Amino acid sequence: SREHVSAPLQPLACPPRGAHDRRFQMQPLAVVAAFTAYQFQLYANRTAYAGQGSKDEVAGLSVQECQRYCQEDSFCDCVIFERSQGRCSKLWGCQPSRFVRDPERDLYLRSRVEVESNTAEFEESFVPSLDPPSKARKGLTTTPFASAAWALNTAAHVEPSCGPPLPPQCRFLQPQNLVNFSATISNVDFEELDAHPSMRERLEANLKAAIAKAGGNTLTPDDVFVELSPSEHFPEGIFPPGTVVVLCVVDPKQAGAVRGVEQSLRSSNLSEILHKEVKQVVDPKAVKGPISVDNVHVFQTVNGDSLRSWVPILAVLVATALILLSVCAALLIRSTRKRYRPCPRQLDMDLEDTEEIPGLVNGALPLHFLDLDGDKRVLWFTCRPLGITFSKQEPSRVAGFPVGSYARKKGVKTGWTLTQVAETQITPKTSTAEVAHCLDEHSKDLDPWPLRMDFNTGKEIRTMYFTEGPLGMEFFNTLPVTVDGFQPGSLARERGVQRGWKLIRIGDIDLSAEDDFETVLRCVIDGVAQLPNGFGDQSVRSSSRQSRESSLLKPPGALPKTGMMIPSPSSAGTVLRPPSAAMPLSPMVGKDTRRNQLLRPPSPSRSSTSPTSPGSADPGARSRPVSPQPTGTSTTSSGRPVSPSPSPRTSANGRVPVSPGGPGRR
Repeated sequence: SREHVSAPLQPLACPPRGAHDRRFQMQPLAVVAAFTAYQFQLYANRTAYAGQGSKDEVAGLSVQECQRYCQEDSFCDCVIFERSQGRCSKLWGCQPSRFVRDPERDLYLRSRVEVESNTAEFEESFVPSLDPPSKARKGLTTTPFASAAWALNTAAHVEPSCGPPLPPQCRFLQPQNLVNFSATISNVDFEELDAHPSMRERLEANLKAAIAKAGGNTLTPDDVFVELSPSEHFPEGIFPPGTVVVLCVVDPKQAGAVRGVEQSLRSSNLSEILHKEVKQVVDPKAVKGPISVDNVHVFQTVNGDSLRSWVPILAVLVATALILLSVCAALLIRSTRKRYRPCPRQLDMDLEDTEEIPGLVNGALPLHFLDLDGDKRVLWFTCRPLGITFSKQEPSRVAGFPVGSYARKKGVKTGWTLTQVAETQITPKTSTAEVAHCLDEHSKDLDPWPLRMDFNTGKEIRTMYFTEGPLGMEFFNTLPVTVDGFQPGSLARERGVQRGWKLIRIGDIDLSAEDDFETVLRCVIDGVAQLPNGFGDQSVRSSSRQSRESSLLKPPGALPKTGMMIPSPSSAGTVLRPPSAAMPLSPMVGKDTRRNQLLRPPSPSRSSTSPTSPGSADPGARSRPVSPQPTGTSTTSSGRPVSPSPSPRTSANGRVPVSPGGPGRR
């Protein structure tokens, strides 16, 4: 069994690695029959494919050796001779993903090209003893060549991909029903031992008998395969230098005996057993000092027996883990049922990116709707005010949206019906006050929905977002609306708004397309009213004189003490300025419904007397100064007015004094 294979077969080894490859060059392939050698030749030829070059073979004697060598060189295959079956099988190897798809046919076609010229020579000496496969089996012929190829393929399975568990790319391909262990013998000269074959063979035979005895009654010496090698033939660091490595493979013939043999070897004192045999056999000339046997390690066997023994335990562990996970999930769901879903860390607006947009990180409020088709819709609101105008006749039906509505941005449509707020059900019998209170309570902790305002600076379009008021800007009474100044403590000025900028957009309304100043002014008031403290310290109220839909939400802010106002005439034109003494503003509802008088200049012959500042009108006034006070008949979900209609009352100097009271104020 230790004779070198005759030509053209040669001992196959990996590329030179210094002293590392000496062991594979010195030792012949572990074969006992010519047929096995023939299989090796076919297998080696098979690996020389598609211009990739020869793929080296390693004749290993143990799973341990194959594993270690494969870790060192991932381009080598490691094979082992199964004495009980008389064949060589591959244990470890790295195969390209396209190595074989149709293993038997591919093996035959690739090998035939390489060894066709030597087939006759091989067949004269090596006649396969296995029955050939069927003629219809993937195109294989019944020649001895095809039979050998088929036999080899059944012995050395090919894995089409590389991967774990072995680094860098090698993986276990064919688990064997074997027990493997190794040990090191110190102070024994391997070269002297190898120079005397009889001493070496006698030592191996004694070691086999001792290991078989330690493995239990089911083993015989023929079930044990032992080989001695110098530690220099292994990658550095695996075994101590200068020692003789004992590699042992135990192949029990009795089915199911592998695990028992492994346990017997682990429990026995292998160091003492091997030490006794070495001292009896080794010639004193080969001894360099006190003999010791160390580093005895029995390797875990990968086979069906050991795996089956773990199946019940694994099943119990998996079942326990699933039960615990189910209980934890149920507790988590129960504890978070009343909490809101986390808010996304981005503003859900299809607007250009700007550092002005605040992050929304608070909770979210779920609102349940029925759409026009009767389908259920659930939308999560992360900001307030919601921006929904509900019908007065049907308190739960969406009637419209104010300027810059958050709900419209979220996808709410006119005509939808609100059915649930968080966990509170909204029924057709729910009153307007109850719906308003419910929405107020659930949305009070949400972040404010920013009001978008676009300004034309003359050089570029600047987009800004405001989350609170009062803004404190003064405008010209002309179109386009131009910033003329700021009130003390103006948030707009703090945010960078400058005089001369033209307001071209507020919320989702493009003001540049509007040609009616009153409409633009209403949009501005409507948008600013949504901001917290948008109009100062007084609550926004609205008249319900007209038959428009009313809001079910309370207003979030109040009218400003320093807000948008129409100033007294000046040589520069009519601008919006605060009234004298910065009197607090509140919405007014006048009986005069001629809204166009709000923006028209007064007649030269016309004057009025202010209750607070009597006198004659300024003859140089070119427009009627008024204070744009929001009025109307409905409010939105933010509580801001929808239809402002101020009542002009001029003073002697052309100003419109505004008092907290007035007709129609609630």
